[in-house]
Amino acid sequence: MKKFSPGAVLTAGVLIVVGTILTVFFISLRQSAEIRSTSQSVNTTQEVIRNIQRLVMTALDTETGARGYVISGKDEFLEPLSHSNSAFETETGILDSMLKDKPQLLLLLDTMKVFIAKRIHFSDSMVRTRKSKDLDAVIHMVEAGVGKSYTDNIRRIGLKMESIEAELLQQRKQRNEETISNLNLLLYSLLAAVMVLSLYSIIRIHGDIARQQASQNRFYALLQAAPDATVICDEQGIIRMINQQAESLFGYNPEEMLDQPVEMLLPGELHSAHAHHRNKFM
Repeated sequence: MKKFSPGAVLTAGVLIVVGTILTVFFISLRQSAEIRSTSQSVNTTQEVIRNIQRLVMTALDTETGARGYVISGKDEFLEPLSHSNSAFETETGILDSMLKDKPQLLLLLDTMKVFIAKRIHFSDSMVRTRKSKDLDAVIHMVEAGVGKSYTDNIRRIGLKMESIEAELLQQRKQRNEETISNLNLLLYSLLAAVMVLSLYSIIRIHGDIARQQASQNRFYALLQAAPDATVICDEQGIIRMINQQAESLFGYNPEEMLDQPVEMLLPGELHSAHAHHRNKFM
């Protein structure tokens, strides 16, 4: 099995930590986006339902205005009737825009428009008939229930549209919740993997340090056991290790020799020449 140095393990650990941070950041952004999407979907659905209800209420206002004029003959009922008739175009235009990506609801809206047009035409016919003083004809129109059937159909379609919109919202919320759940699963899996890798890296580094320390201890024991005086220097000529024989030979203790130039062990007139030869040797 290939052995990796502590430095390589440490570098890999740093890369894993950085990758984890970036991944967590990405997951957090996605979760925030899904939450915002759910909130926006709820607001949109509520607005759509409010507009559907306003459209249905406008149809009811048309029926109420026409009936009020037929019963009372007062012109004051004609103004709300005229207003509700003109409001249909505005209300349906708003819903057309809001439902452009929902063909099923658009189809129902088109059907509702047909009944709305019939309801408006029937109300106008009632008003004209009442103005002509033909009360029997007006009574017959009301008793036939044609206008009421138009209104009932408008109300029925409106309720169905509300139900479909609510169901679509539920589906969107469920998809968003599933996405968030999957992101959480990915996050927890990632954190678990990082934890395992971190424990492995710590154990590896600890083991490498222990082996290195054991190797140094063995080397130091061999150094002390050597019969000859031994001085070990780095490439700058600084004394790094000595054994007891060197202490006895030169008459210095370790504190006096370690981290000092090796030339301290030579006569002063040889310092320059020795440094030159040492540099060539290195």
